[in-house]
Amino acid sequence: MGDQDAVRRQMDAMTHDLQRAMRLPDPARRIPAEPARQLAAAVAGVSSAAWVDPANLLAMVDGAQYRDHATIDRICVALEPLGDTLWVTVHLQDRQARGGEDLDILSRNCQLPPGESAFGQHQRRMNMVEPAVRTAHRATTAKMRDAQARKAEDDRANAEALRNIPEM
Repeated sequence: MGDQDAVRRQMDAMTHDLQRAMRLPDPARRIPAEPARQLAAAVAGVSSAAWVDPANLLAMVDGAQYRDHATIDRICVALEPLGDTLWVTVHLQDRQARGGEDLDILSRNCQLPPGESAFGQHQRRMNMVEPAVRTAHRATTAKMRDAQARKAEDDRANAEALRNIPEM
């Protein structure tokens, strides 16, 4: 009683804990876009960064070795002085990708495990082709190649059989 500063600190701590439990970003500590973009672009391995919308930051990285959660962590740590990083979901794409799987975008909220998002934010799908579609396409392509190989073998066997039939 009488120690209003201690009561205020305790209430602030309880409010903060409740916001974190709800995954609610601090509205007073929203990340400013341009300084955040510049800091993200300055992280080792990141060639450029751009905001897709107010909560999703897309960073292009220089090689597959940088398209990992460690790079997302380095970007998030760089953004921490600007505000509450629970506002930010980082998406990484390899700008040197050569194939479909290399083009997949790795995404994660700065403070949450992969696949989870902050309260009120939807998970933005950044991949052009979903992994399930790519897997189904790979399976279908393999079946088609097998069928073509069997047909070619059958055609060779039929041609050989026709050559071996004596003339009448």
